[in-house]
Amino acid sequence: MKLMVNVGIYLLMIVPREGTCAMLNLTDEVLYYIYTYIGKEILDYSLTQPVGKYSPTIKAEVGKLTYEDGCEQPQYFPNFNCSELYTWDIYNSTRTPFSLPVYVIVSRKGQKKIHGFDVNNATNPYWNPDDLDRSLQYTGNYSEKKCNFSIEISVTGMFAYKVKKVGDDKPKQGLHGIGRVSYINPMLVEYNDLTLAYNISGIFKHTVTCNPSKIEAKGNMEPS
Repeated sequence: MKLMVNVGIYLLMIVPREGTCAMLNLTDEVLYYIYTYIGKEILDYSLTQPVGKYSPTIKAEVGKLTYEDGCEQPQYFPNFNCSELYTWDIYNSTRTPFSLPVYVIVSRKGQKKIHGFDVNNATNPYWNPDDLDRSLQYTGNYSEKKCNFSIEISVTGMFAYKVKKVGDDKPKQGLHGIGRVSYINPMLVEYNDLTLAYNISGIFKHTVTCNPSKIEAKGNMEPS
C-alpha cells in the first residue's frame, strides 16, 4: 500500500480509540504504531506484501473457541419436527488481512456436529441448517440457551515498512516485530517481540423451535 501519513490523518485515526467501536482493525493498529514509535512520514507498510526488498513474515493462528463453565444445550424433541439455529454474537471483533477459521462442536438434533466459520471481520456469524426465518420472534414451542464464549487470535512474525523520517537510530525501512504493536493498545497482548494476541468474546445462542402441528399432546414431549 502506497501512502503518506500526516498529522491530520493521524488525529483522525486516534479519535475512534476513545469511543465505543467494537471492531479492532489490525492494519490500522500497525499504522498507528509506526507513526508513534518509528517514523512520522509513512511511505509504505504491509502485513502481507513486500515493501521494497523486505517481505513480511506474519502468520495468523486461531485458538480453540471455549465456552464458559456450565454452558447448557436447549432441549431437543426428536419426534416433533424441530428446527435449530446457532448464533455467535461477537462483541469485540477484529479485522485483519488474514483468514481466521474456527471450528466448533455443537449439538445438532441431539448429536455432536462440527461447524466452521471465519471470525475475521465477523460480528454475527451463524449457522441456519433448517433455513429458519431469523426475523421472526418465535414463541410457544421454543427453547433457547445462551452462554459466553471466547477465542484467542494470535499473529506471529514481522511486518514491513518504509518511512521518510525517523526520530532516532531506527532504520527508515525494514522489518519490525508485530508483538510490539501492543504498546499502543491495552486490548492487545504481547507474548514476545514477534507474537501479538487479541481475545474475541461474545455470546453463543442455540435456538430450537418445534412445529406445533406435530405435537399431539404437550405431556408426550420427551426431550433428548
